[in-house]
Amino acid sequence: MQRSLIAILFAAMLLAPAAASAQGDSPAASVADAGSLVRTQTRIFLPYGPNGVNSQLTVETETDAVCDVSSAASPGRPDARRCITTDSQVLDPCFQNPFSAPGEAGAQLVCVNSPVATTATVVTLTESFAAPAPTPGSERDLADELFRMPWVLELADGETCGAMTGATIGFAGLRVNYGCTGGGVLLGEPDRSGPVWTVDLLPTDGIATTDVEVVAAWA
Repeated sequence: MQRSLIAILFAAMLLAPAAASAQGDSPAASVADAGSLVRTQTRIFLPYGPNGVNSQLTVETETDAVCDVSSAASPGRPDARRCITTDSQVLDPCFQNPFSAPGEAGAQLVCVNSPVATTATVVTLTESFAAPAPTPGSERDLADELFRMPWVLELADGETCGAMTGATIGFAGLRVNYGCTGGGVLLGEPDRSGPVWTVDLLPTDGIATTDVEVVAAWA
């Protein structure tokens, strides 16, 4: 029965291309020693500066795309989109340039596989899209929503886990939301009730989940 469970999980991971974001460039996580983690770090990925694409990113590919839906990989970010290129490639997340008019045909977005990637794809919009309406609430409310479902989680056990954007399955009412570099998966949302977040990890050879501390969360 345990083998069947893990097989189902792996099948679900194969249906979620965004899980690859945790398999490529891995964040150089400063994994804390046991008991020394004081709080979970929250980090916002910023691929643009006033002069264009951040100098730490090398643009490997430029292509045209339609980006008319919000990102599934980083759902808390209103400036993140899911793009379909002219050759039907799915890129998610892709980030709008805050220093230019967003959503207009001809505008460009930066797409990366991981928040510490050194290479990027730049897409040019072939169609305009309507910017999402501002979410009512305070800056604290907006920040809370930003990290409700982070893009990537760095765990205290050394795992790096990326959001799964395709069809997955659920256990005990919790969706399989993240695929990890070691092959395990994370269920549900991170528990952010304390200064150190935790998340339910199901390892590849496990029959039960275990609570793991979150060192850093990327949005």
